[in-house]
Amino acid sequence: MYLTKYLIIKKISSRQSLLVNTLSGAMDIIENHHLPALSTPDKLSDPDLIKNLRSRNYIYDSEQQEKDLFKTLYKRYADKAAPPIFVICPTHSCNLRCRYCFEGSLGSQSKAKLELADVDALFNAFKHIDPNAKQLQLFGGEPLLPATYPVVEKILRKTKKLGYSIAVITNGVNIKYYFELIKKYRDLFDSFQITLDGPERIHNKRRYFASGRGTFNLILNSIGLLVSEKIRVSVRVNVDAENIDYLPELADIFDKRGWLDSPYLHFALAPVNDHKGDQDHTFMLTEDAVAKKFFKLREAHTNMGRINHQLFRLLDHVITTLDPKVKRPTLPHFKYCESNSMECYAFGADGYIYACSETIGDQSQAIGTFAPEFKMWSDKLAAWNNRSIMTLEKCRDCNISTFCGGGCAYAALMLNGSQDNPVCQDAKKVIDSYLDTIKDELLKEVVLKEAV
Repeated sequence: MYLTKYLIIKKISSRQSLLVNTLSGAMDIIENHHLPALSTPDKLSDPDLIKNLRSRNYIYDSEQQEKDLFKTLYKRYADKAAPPIFVICPTHSCNLRCRYCFEGSLGSQSKAKLELADVDALFNAFKHIDPNAKQLQLFGGEPLLPATYPVVEKILRKTKKLGYSIAVITNGVNIKYYFELIKKYRDLFDSFQITLDGPERIHNKRRYFASGRGTFNLILNSIGLLVSEKIRVSVRVNVDAENIDYLPELADIFDKRGWLDSPYLHFALAPVNDHKGDQDHTFMLTEDAVAKKFFKLREAHTNMGRINHQLFRLLDHVITTLDPKVKRPTLPHFKYCESNSMECYAFGADGYIYACSETIGDQSQAIGTFAPEFKMWSDKLAAWNNRSIMTLEKCRDCNISTFCGGGCAYAALMLNGSQDNPVCQDAKKVIDSYLDTIKDELLKEVVLKEAV
């Protein structure tokens, strides 16, 4: 018999351990006295134990059986591939100077912006890449600047005419300036993502104008305007050591306005990351450290339960797969993100096309151009599209690769010099931290599903 390589064993008491199958998503409790035999499955003698282990894909008759399951699940994953999202950057400029911005100096130094004629080139490129794709996203820089108003208006006009929908990622300070235009095209918008990093005294230290003036009240009012129009808003909180302790206070601010119960407001955390190795690490936390702190805060503050973790790519997949309260079928992460499935094309204000929004402005990472002419470069496309846990040597035999998907390709490129040399970002610690938070809950249950 063959023991799966996709296995986590977590001791949860002196008597029991947790088995996690990171390929199938199975999670079960096992008595600790079975563990020595589990490591050498040919020595297992209890027929009921063998039956349960086999049914949950912890053991197989051969390694080939596991490989066959891997192929089956990958086919399901590939079959679920969605049409791409087209990300549009009307400008690389930004009116804020957020100190942890992953775009660095791009927003303050780049003068690139789209012209009205470029909008036609954009929609022409969309048809060439995938005529079935219908989702757009405005990004930046900051897309909603006064200077970009004519271009944004034309984008919305063509979006409506051609039957696309659109989401907007904005810092939110110019929503009032754009509000009449937003109301005119309100049915086009999937959502607005706006970042608020804590209560006023904390947020204003992190997200401010070039003059140093804070943005908290402007953004709070912008959120209120959108919610009043029943337009969905995703409020993002970029979390690090500086602001994580203030999350309950921010949740209370939202609760007093009735926003936490609003169907039009979504409240999500995102860890501040450094995928390029050029940021100030004074306040940066590893994802497992953020997870530990977040779970403690959630236990102590009722309103924290309404904040979700979907922008934690690894942690969200772990919780979706394993949380006994919300567990639902989910496929393994064979690839890290939509950029490795070519489900995202980002169109920079410089006329270049990128596979990842974090690479915008770095023309060495472009995969083509849309203006002044449309061109795609097959070698550049392949570097992104073919990257998976099957192509990454370090991931092939890793027991948690199906949870992390090989990590961020851009981080690997910038920090390790090659997309083929993955950055693991303490993935095992993140998973261990989460299992620590649920082990007491599991011990209260007689079984999670059927204990083996």
